[in-house]
Amino acid sequence: MVKFFLIFIIISLFLTDINSQNIIKEQNNLLNRNIIHFIKCGNGDSILIESNGKYGLIDAANNYEFIEREVESVQIDENKGEENQWTNIPEKSVQAVLDYLELLNIKRLDFVLGTHSHNDHIGGIPAIAYKYVDNSTIYYYKEYRENLEDIIRIDWANKKYYFAALHSMKKKNAKLIEVSNKKIKFDFGDMNIELLNTEIPNNSHIIRENTNSIATLIKFKNTKVFLASDLKKREDRKIKDYLGKINILKLAHHGYSETSPEFLKKTRPDHIIISSDKLFYHAKKLIKYMKNRFNPKIYITQFINDKAIKLHLDMNVKDGFYFENQNEIEFIFKQSYNKLYLCRLFLFVIIQIIFYLYRKKNKIIGLFENKNNDEKDYPSN
Repeated sequence: MVKFFLIFIIISLFLTDINSQNIIKEQNNLLNRNIIHFIKCGNGDSILIESNGKYGLIDAANNYEFIEREVESVQIDENKGEENQWTNIPEKSVQAVLDYLELLNIKRLDFVLGTHSHNDHIGGIPAIAYKYVDNSTIYYYKEYRENLEDIIRIDWANKKYYFAALHSMKKKNAKLIEVSNKKIKFDFGDMNIELLNTEIPNNSHIIRENTNSIATLIKFKNTKVFLASDLKKREDRKIKDYLGKINILKLAHHGYSETSPEFLKKTRPDHIIISSDKLFYHAKKLIKYMKNRFNPKIYITQFINDKAIKLHLDMNVKDGFYFENQNEIEFIFKQSYNKLYLCRLFLFVIIQIIFYLYRKKNKIIGLFENKNNDEKDYPSN
């Protein structure tokens, strides 16, 4: 009996030692990883930065599926902070981000960056803050100033999303760093991160919110990754010379034709990521232009089977980086897709013409009615 007991103790100690070695090995693997995860989250942006066991999140996708629902859903008291509606039932875009963080067994985020106050970028931040932010998390953001969209696109509720994200961070006692007109550069694990386009233009009241997008430059050894958020052409022209040649580009604004030819000629990226689930006609033109000019490899979140496009930064491989289980997407627009786009465009134009003529007709009728009323009211001799 004693003999069997001793054997049991020896086997248990042996298995415990093996298990401990496996845990240490797994921890070492995490500490040695440098990965940028471009999360598949519909037509929004959410990028996870991983370096030596540290995690940062740039944008958090779209908390609401339909723009028409935004105004009613986001009516919050700016002094009250986060409402329960932000944490109870996240919709599928931000839910994809939450699921991905859970899949990686992430417990907390070291930093969160909200690039600009559009719902498809910061709409999900309150839900992220609720679960993954604590008092040691840093929140980088740019001060919101009312602009043209507050007049012409009031249904987008930019200001409400800005305050919802900011209050959710305050509620979790995160460290707030407002980056307007500041040079922000910091080390993050093995990476060096720099925030660009932090200036607030003098004509901020007549621009659109995409112009305010905070762009992110990540350097790892000899590799440069540029995350353009929704940067517009005028802004990318300002920083193209500073950037020079880059290796990987997250294309601006989900593949819409926001990126300038001058920027692409100067930076000449070898690999391009597009975060989108619906590429339209203008995306086709931009992809065709890039392919013809400098033939980069293009990856699109819409067409991957995985939950994210994973870019490994690793000096032990030839180029200093590689994409995990991802081959370049040879994206081909079918003729039928072009016809569908043109049909929608034609229908849109017809509807606009009908509304215009209807309003004009009512205006003319109104003028005649007012004239007749004036003639009736005017005393006759």
